[in-house]
Amino acid sequence: MHRRLMFVLTMLGMVIASLGQVAAAAAPTRMASAAHTATPASSAGDGAAAVAATTHPRHHRAHRSQHEAHGSHHGRHRALHRTRRSHRSRSLPGSRPLGTPAAPTGLSATASGSSVDLTWTNDDAVGVEWVIERAADANFNGGLTVFDDFYPATVSFTDTAVIADTTYYYRVAEKDTDANQSGWSNTASIVTPPPAPSDVAASVVWPEIGPPSGVSLTWTNNASPAGSNAHIEPAAVTDLLIERAADSGFTTAVTDVVADPAAQAFLDNGVSEGTTYYYRVKAQGNMSDSAWSDVASILVPLTAPPAPASLTTRGFAPGTDPGRVDVTWTESNGASPVTGFIIQRATNSAFTTGFASFTAGPTVTGYTLAGLLRGHQYYIRIAALNDTVSSPWTTVIASVP
Repeated sequence: MHRRLMFVLTMLGMVIASLGQVAAAAAPTRMASAAHTATPASSAGDGAAAVAATTHPRHHRAHRSQHEAHGSHHGRHRALHRTRRSHRSRSLPGSRPLGTPAAPTGLSATASGSSVDLTWTNDDAVGVEWVIERAADANFNGGLTVFDDFYPATVSFTDTAVIADTTYYYRVAEKDTDANQSGWSNTASIVTPPPAPSDVAASVVWPEIGPPSGVSLTWTNNASPAGSNAHIEPAAVTDLLIERAADSGFTTAVTDVVADPAAQAFLDNGVSEGTTYYYRVKAQGNMSDSAWSDVASILVPLTAPPAPASLTTRGFAPGTDPGRVDVTWTESNGASPVTGFIIQRATNSAFTTGFASFTAGPTVTGYTLAGLLRGHQYYIRIAALNDTVSSPWTTVIASVP
């Protein structure tokens, strides 16, 4: 009996303890509810206490809302960074990262005189600066020169600091306002030619006596130290090529002559009278040639041959036939060629009445004037021809058939 009583008391104590714990847990809830529903007291002290009891939880809720908003902002900021990193991590192999300018395309190089002209295509509008590299090898390891800090309105650049007969390699990149640089464009290479000669002039060379002895040619050698481009190395030019032709297109009777690289004059003594010649000059280097110079043309004039010599005449009037006069002469030796002869006769020494003119070939030295009036006096003279240029007339001889 005693044991059973002790068991009941023990179980009752455990129940009472459990009820006490439940009551303690429910007490704060009841207090908070009482604070929210409390009616302001009539006294001043009670009113202040009531305000404090009601505003304190609101203050804590506002403070907690600010923290939550601040945390939300940081959360979005971290999410944005995670998104950017995710985009970068998902970029395809060889593609540019987001925010980086696109690499220029279509780079080309053209040699123009003593400079190199570059042009390319801009594939976006985010760049603020071009970066151009020039090198002496395709890997851009040797002789590297960088041109940067410019952004012209046109996508072009002229490199004037080049040396003739040299190979150069170029590439272009673009930078944005944050100094992010694009990839490099394609590589363009070019061999710079020597500068072309200029101011070519031709003149006929006349000796003291006789026909012209040739054509004198002069020009300005722009590849020499005396030229207008003194910074060009003379060693870049190995020789000069002088070309002569009978037409301005240089397709007929073309003759080439190689001259010293520092030459600025040449005498062409292989010309013919009555012919127009065209000349041009270019510089030749180890790796490339210059453009042709301007063209000079000149007509080598014909010169008159000397008059024939030893002119003789003899008149004939056989039977009742019309009279005739046999004329003979000899060709005078001279430098100009003889292409024929002119024989003239008249009935007065001024050659104004009874006039007639005849021609003979260059190898002929005699001619018969037929159909003349018997017993009438005729005046006769001869001249030698060099194409359209004639010699002086011989002395006039009178003859009666």
